[in-house]
Amino acid sequence: MNVQQYSIHFTIILDELSRIQALPEWRRDEDDDAFLPRFIETEPGRGFYVSKAIEMAIVRIADLLLDDKTPSPLDRHRPLRDRTSLKEWRFRIHRAFGQVLLDLDFEQPAEGQVAPALETLLGAMAAFFSDLRPREHAFGCTLFSHKNEPPFNIGPVRFEPRLAWLGRQHDEGSLSKTNYRRIQKRWSGSSVRKRKPSLDANSETDVLQTIADCPYVVSVVTQKVEGVAALDKALLVSRLALTAISLQWQTPSKALQGMNLLFDRGHHVQFALATFPGTPGLASGRKTVLPHALSSEQLDWGDILKRKEPFFQIIGELLNTIVDPDLEVTRPEMMRTLFHALFWFHEACREPVSLLAVVKHASALDALAKGRKSGGIERLLAARLGLKKNDPVRPNGPSMHEVVKEIYSAGRSRTLHGSSDYLGNDASSLAAMSEALVRPCLLACIDWMSQNPNSDNPNELSN
Repeated sequence: MNVQQYSIHFTIILDELSRIQALPEWRRDEDDDAFLPRFIETEPGRGFYVSKAIEMAIVRIADLLLDDKTPSPLDRHRPLRDRTSLKEWRFRIHRAFGQVLLDLDFEQPAEGQVAPALETLLGAMAAFFSDLRPREHAFGCTLFSHKNEPPFNIGPVRFEPRLAWLGRQHDEGSLSKTNYRRIQKRWSGSSVRKRKPSLDANSETDVLQTIADCPYVVSVVTQKVEGVAALDKALLVSRLALTAISLQWQTPSKALQGMNLLFDRGHHVQFALATFPGTPGLASGRKTVLPHALSSEQLDWGDILKRKEPFFQIIGELLNTIVDPDLEVTRPEMMRTLFHALFWFHEACREPVSLLAVVKHASALDALAKGRKSGGIERLLAARLGLKKNDPVRPNGPSMHEVVKEIYSAGRSRTLHGSSDYLGNDASSLAAMSEALVRPCLLACIDWMSQNPNSDNPNELSN
C-alpha cells in the first residue's frame, strides 16, 4: 500500500474541513454546480457539510482502494473488488466516510491517519457485503426448437422450460399464487382480467416483460455481490454457457443466432431497399436472430449432456470462478486462459462484421497459445489436433501454416495495425475457416483440461 498516494487526498480532506468549519455559515464554492449542499451523514440527521474538493478526494481514495494490488495488512479485504462495480463501490465508500471524518484528528498530519481510516472503510465494506442475500437473476431465452427439454445446469447456470421455472418460483415463495395462475393462463393463450395497480400486479408485469414469449428461462444465483456487478456476472456466465452449448453444433455461430437471451436481442430481421432507374424499389431482408437454435431433437440433447459430462464440468468450473468471489480456485491460470478463449470465441460468433470475427477468433487462439503469436498457435494446433505445418486443414485445401498465417497475420495483425487488404471487403470465407479451426481446438483444449485436472500450467496445452 502506497501511503503517500492516499495521504495526498486525506490532506485535501483535512484542509477543506478546517476551511469549511471556519466559515460563519455554509456557502457554495464558486466552482461548485451542486444544487443542494454536499453532506456526508455520520448518524441520522447529523454529519458534515463538505465541498466538491472533499468529494473528489473521496472518489480518488475509492478508486485507489479498488485498484491497489500492493500487498498490505488490508489484503484480507481484497476479494471485495470482485463484488461490486466502480459506481457502486464509490457510492458505498462515500456513505462509509462519515465514520472516517469523525475519527480524523485535524491537529495531526494525514500520513499517520491513513491506515486506520482505510481499515474503517474496508471493514464497513466487508460488513455490508457479508449481509447481502443470495440473488437469483432470470432471463428469457430462446434455446431449442422444442419447448420441453428437462431442466439442466452448466455450473451455476440453470436452463429450464419457462413453466418449470414459473413453478419453481412459486414453490420457493418468489411468486404469489395469484401471479402463478395468471401468468400460466397468459402463457397458455388464455385471457385474464385487468388488475388494479399494486405491487403484486407490478411483479406479474415484470415476469411477463422479462420472459416475454421465450420458451426457456436462464437463471443464475449470485452470492454476496452487489446489484450492477451481480447482474453483469450473471449475464456473462449465461452467455458463456450458451457458447458452450453452441460448441456441440458444427457451426457455433449459426447455432448462436437462435440461442439468445431476450436481454441481449429479440427476433430481428434487417431490411434494405434497392432502387433502379425506371423501376420500383425492391426490399431485401435477412435474419440476424433466429427464433431458436437448430433442432436439439436431431442431436438428442439429453444424450449429449451425459456423453459430454467432462466437457460441461470444466465449463461449470470456469463459470463458478466468475460468479462466486468466495470460491477457492484450484487452478486459476488454466481457468483464466479458458475464460479468455471462450469469451473471445463468443464475441467472434456474435460479431456481424466478418473481418472482426476473424480478429476475435485469432484472439481466442492466441489466448490458448499464451500470446505466442502465429508460431505458438501452430504449436498448439499440432499438440491438440495433430496437425503438422504442411497438413491441409480440409481435403485439397490450404495447409495449416497458410491458414494460421492468413488468420493471424493478414486477418488479425494487419487489421489492428492499419494495413489489412480485407477491410471493406467480404471476409466471410476467412471467418468461416477461422471458426472451423478454433472450434475443434477449443474442444480439444477443454478435453485435455478434463483429463489433466491437476495441471495449472496453460503452456502444457501446446506440449
